[in-house]
Amino acid sequence: MKKVLLLTDKPFAQVAIDGIQKVVTDAGYELKLCEKYGTDMDRVKRVAADVDALIIRSDKVTPEIMDAAPNLKIIVRAGAGYDNVDCCDAKARGVVVMNTPGQNSNAVAELAIAMMIFMSRNCFTPGTGCEVKGKTLAIHAYGNVGRLVGCKGKATDATAGTNDSIQVVVEDPRHIEYGVDVTDLDEVQGKVANGQIITSLLRNLGANQKSITQVAFIPDSVFDVRRMKAGNNYSAYYTQDSVPQLVYLVYQHSVTDFIVFHFEDSLHVEQFSKPTTVKTRQGEFVVETSLWNAIIDANMNMTLALQLSDIYAWTVDFFGLQKGDRFRVYYDELFVDTVSIGISKIYAACYTRGEKDIYAVFYENDEVSGYWDLEGNNVKKAFLKAPLSFSRISSKFTYARKHPVYKTVRPHTGVDYAAPMGTPVMAIGDGVVTFKGYKGGGGHTVKIKHNSTYESAYLHLSKYGKGITTGARVTQGQVIGYVGSSGTSTGAHLDFRIWKNGTPIDPLKVPQEPAEPISKEHTARFEAVRDKVIAELNGTASTEEYITEDEIFNRVKSDSVSVATPAPTSNEK
Repeated sequence: MKKVLLLTDKPFAQVAIDGIQKVVTDAGYELKLCEKYGTDMDRVKRVAADVDALIIRSDKVTPEIMDAAPNLKIIVRAGAGYDNVDCCDAKARGVVVMNTPGQNSNAVAELAIAMMIFMSRNCFTPGTGCEVKGKTLAIHAYGNVGRLVGCKGKATDATAGTNDSIQVVVEDPRHIEYGVDVTDLDEVQGKVANGQIITSLLRNLGANQKSITQVAFIPDSVFDVRRMKAGNNYSAYYTQDSVPQLVYLVYQHSVTDFIVFHFEDSLHVEQFSKPTTVKTRQGEFVVETSLWNAIIDANMNMTLALQLSDIYAWTVDFFGLQKGDRFRVYYDELFVDTVSIGISKIYAACYTRGEKDIYAVFYENDEVSGYWDLEGNNVKKAFLKAPLSFSRISSKFTYARKHPVYKTVRPHTGVDYAAPMGTPVMAIGDGVVTFKGYKGGGGHTVKIKHNSTYESAYLHLSKYGKGITTGARVTQGQVIGYVGSSGTSTGAHLDFRIWKNGTPIDPLKVPQEPAEPISKEHTARFEAVRDKVIAELNGTASTEEYITEDEIFNRVKSDSVSVATPAPTSNEK
């Protein structure tokens, strides 16, 4: 059973604990409680040793605590901000971190009003105080707390709206970008030029020589200066002086990750990640000319094409799609700000040609993970682990092999199986023969297209199997040829090769998809997941929900019989 630790040096109210206990218990988890631990970090480490999730208030979560909790997957802070959690270390461990913005906004606003009155009354000590009536309340804040303080300030006088009521003035908030205050700074944007390195970029931006020299000593764990990519964006921030000084440089390492260089006194470098959100969507598109155009016309993310071709690789010929073919998809799409950065998970899909529907449902447990049809059959088939019975592997997949004949270093994008002359060679999976013939150094060769994703080739054959011709259909295990030494070869062997989407891959590392159907002990759980996601897929009035990246933790787990449908975190629809 998964365990959730409520870690609070300052205890929650009992009503809050009871509420958390109910939520955790209803989800099938166990709640552990650690309160008033003070400086006893050893106690914290002992209690956290077997937990999967951590709920905190202002308690600090350090790398040492995460070291003590090897099963930890998620940290939730009951409050706003992440300053008490080492987010960089958590990210490196794959631990998601989330907060609960707005949860305590009213409490903070009430405290602000109370302190305002407290101070105006001379801290409730003997002496002369004053009333807040008729005063001006200046709010240097923004967001929920600022708005609530304004509302409560206006409501403190029964004659609100008259000349002697409290006037509320809200100052413009500070402008925070990438975790730094850039309110009074000028920004210059650009792209890394071809061949440009960090030192030359800083020199062009006017950084001092001391900072440029210090860059060379940045640890690779923080930022590998050799991995700066041409075309990536950067933003430089300068003071508004007569002679502008470079204060910050922000380098966009990826869509979500940024490196922030601080140049105030001495060089300081830190990592910054933009938060991502997940949008759960249900959509469909109809092929008119091509799959790509259909997705574009439907205003959907293009990576859907690649993921769908992988899911349906064994059942749909994506090179033979016809006008009118239809796809429906229920999936999660990742966003940074308002920009889509890809598809994180497809829960269910349906391909329709004419009256025939081909469903694919994602399901996983501790034993299997993949896509299955409505009856629980895996939509993918397994390849044979090897196309023949062999004595040994004489040469592996490499891009730097010394050729045994030519004595030069060249790529070998296959696996050589040493085997006796005449050993039968079998097709590793169903498919169509796309080539049969003599192919230069490869000698007698057979090439098979298994689906829209995978192709395989069999080189140096001595002769071909019965009925093997270009265009012939073959089945898994069918003999397509016999081991030989034709072409450029030093002895009897089979050179076996596989391509995925046109790119050669190591045949020894091809994932073996489970071909078996869902086992009887998991049938009920699979059917519950299936019914849920298919209902979402086929829904006619699907609402698009916005959830945080951290809520992925709650999706399709092995100990759950349903797919979690999280509540929206905003009022956006």
